Amino acid sequence: MTDENAGSKGAAIGFNTMAESFRDAAITLRDAPDQSARVSAPLDYLAAHALELSLKAQLRMRLFSEETLNKVFGHDLLKLYDELELHDPELMKSVTKWVRSNWKTLLRGQRRHRRTLQADGYRR
Repeated sequence: MTDENAGSKGAAIGFNTMAESFRDAAITLRDAPDQSARVSAPLDYLAAHALELSLKAQLRMRLFSEETLNKVFGHDLLKLYDELELHDPELMKSVTKWVRSNWKTLLRGQRRHRRTLQADGYRR
C-alpha cells in the first residue's frame, strides 16, 4: 500500500526535525541536575515519541502521505516499525541498532542519576 502523496522530502524533514527535538528533550531531562521529580515516564514518552517521528519520517519520504500515516498507523510503534521493515529491511537493521544503542543510553543515564540520588539520600 502506497500513496500518491508520498515522497515529500519537506514533510519527512519536518518529522525528522521533530524527532530530534524530542530526543534532545529526553537527553536534557535525563541529564538535568535537579532530579527530585519522578522523570521515568516522561523520559520514556519523549524517547518513544522521537522514535515514532523518526519512523514516520522514513515512511513519509518513501510511501505515505501524512494523512495516511496518522489514520492508518496513529501512534502504533509496532505497526510503523513493521511497515518500514517490510519495505526496507536493510534500513531497519540500522534503525534497530540505533534504537537499541540510544534507548540503552537514555536508560543507563536514568539509572545512573537514580543511583546518585539514592546515594545522596533521596527517596521516592
